[in-house]
Amino acid sequence: MRFWAIVLAIVLVMMALGAGGCESIAKKAVESATGVSVDESGDSVTITGEDGSMEINSEEGQLAADFPTEVPLYEGTIRDSAGFKTDTAATYTATIGTSDSLDDVKAFYEGALAKDGWKVVSTSDFASGEDRMVSFAAENADWSVSVTGSLNDGETEVVVMVGTKQQ
Repeated sequence: MRFWAIVLAIVLVMMALGAGGCESIAKKAVESATGVSVDESGDSVTITGEDGSMEINSEEGQLAADFPTEVPLYEGTIRDSAGFKTDTAATYTATIGTSDSLDDVKAFYEGALAKDGWKVVSTSDFASGEDRMVSFAAENADWSVSVTGSLNDGETEVVVMVGTKQQ
């Protein structure tokens, strides 16, 4: 996992250099130093190595490729999304913004998770002063999911994290 953190840091530097016109040099340096392949397509970067691949999307409104369709997503604007896959495991994230209330988000996930056959492992609804956070952890046969909703700059933000369920 440390290897992927280093590769991610290098790719972020590469993206910053790309904004200044040094993109080709940075890409070759990353690939030569790490032995991974870096492919850019629009606002998406895919890093492929011997352990698998990782896709990073920076385009608003787009889920990471292969984001599990069985995971219920609250309707709103996708702020960002990323996916990490190896031959044996996968992890995905999505951040969704909405003008709906936390109560609406909470009601949606209470219904959607139960309806779609997810086993809810834990829930919380925590408030302190004007701050509030709701969260759910659930699993099905293939995936574990964590959903957190909170207020951010006057908008409700929903963060969904999904990972391959450990057998």
